[in-house]
Amino acid sequence: MQLVKLIFLSLLPLFSGACNSNSETAEKAADAGATVPVNSSNPQEIRFVIADQTVSKGDTVCLDIAVRDFNNILSMQYSMNWNPKALKFLKVDGLKLKDLSLNNFGLNRTDQGKMGTAWFDLAVQGITLPDNTPIYKVCFAAIGEPGTSDQVFFSSEPVVIEISNSAEQLLGLAFKRATITIQ
Repeated sequence: MQLVKLIFLSLLPLFSGACNSNSETAEKAADAGATVPVNSSNPQEIRFVIADQTVSKGDTVCLDIAVRDFNNILSMQYSMNWNPKALKFLKVDGLKLKDLSLNNFGLNRTDQGKMGTAWFDLAVQGITLPDNTPIYKVCFAAIGEPGTSDQVFFSSEPVVIEISNSAEQLLGLAFKRATITIQ
């Protein structure tokens, strides 16, 4: 199992390079709050769900990252983004996806409102989860001024979106931007 993980981690830069041609398209789609296709010839996608929340300035808000249509998923990589003037990253918590650990998260740019994620099913079988299953949560301190409303969303910056299933198909990622309102 350790060998499979080492191989996957060594290949991640190759995956990112292969998907750079889709990066600009994915960024524009993410900005529109739309489905972010990785491979336009394959309409299949998984969905990430984050609920909108209202919090008071200074409070901690933890966002459950839940999934839908998570069928036979073998690997995924992507980025989460937010406005660092409104939300200060605190931690990733509540890890519930098999083989997901804190080592799967790139936390070196959270002060810029960017967090990369790369995950791989070490059993190389593909994992299926029921709809609306939370796979982890991300916690922030609400530091923006009262009346501030900002969004948390997924993109290809800094880690390019790439999701694959056990049939070796590239899948798209769909999501609705979560609005966090500070009161």
